[in-house]
Amino acid sequence: MVSRAQIGLITTALIPALGLVPAFFNVTNLNWIFKTLIVIGSFAVGLILNYVEVYRPYISVRTNHERALLDVITANLTHVLEDLCPGVSGHRFNVMKVGRKHLFMGTQSLRIRYWRGDYKPSELELEWSSGSGSCGIALARNQPIYFDREAGEERHLNVPAIHKDVTSNIGSILSVPIYRPDSKAPIGILNVDHARGVEYTKFDGEAIQTAVIKAAALIGIVLRV
Repeated sequence: MVSRAQIGLITTALIPALGLVPAFFNVTNLNWIFKTLIVIGSFAVGLILNYVEVYRPYISVRTNHERALLDVITANLTHVLEDLCPGVSGHRFNVMKVGRKHLFMGTQSLRIRYWRGDYKPSELELEWSSGSGSCGIALARNQPIYFDREAGEERHLNVPAIHKDVTSNIGSILSVPIYRPDSKAPIGILNVDHARGVEYTKFDGEAIQTAVIKAAALIGIVLRV
């Protein structure tokens, strides 16, 4: 057992040491610590800004280059569709990116990354879940899907009410999965839509679907996700 004398010696030795702790955090030392943190923080911010400044041209060029290639692909697809359906013009195009799975629902989401045509801001802000809408069903089934409003097919698309209101201007749409050259899992969805129904757009036809599938294959080479 520890004797009273030993306890007394330990206590005598610890008291001065413990007194150093509050003494270290006096006003002078706190000012020194604060100034040191400011210097370190300024240095870190400088490094971040320098990184952004150095790599900004590369990021910008890569993004602009990607969009320019998508413009070429969709412009060419426009001509092909108009040739296949004479008299039908005004197609719109968008490329959706596949997001991460929702933590609780376990489903993947889709958001528009690129578009060509007259889209409302509210359309561009929509997020679609796997299995919802033409795009979500194409993702879930991993195959092309078309929708014809005039045929009353909307009830089969599991579209949320707010999405129905925003997309009520779409008469028909064809959604095709986008793949990387080395992958069979979709990385995105190419959507082609029109104000008129399938009777006019022929989205149910083999020739139209083949043309859109070929465009999606090219986009898979271009798209970086």
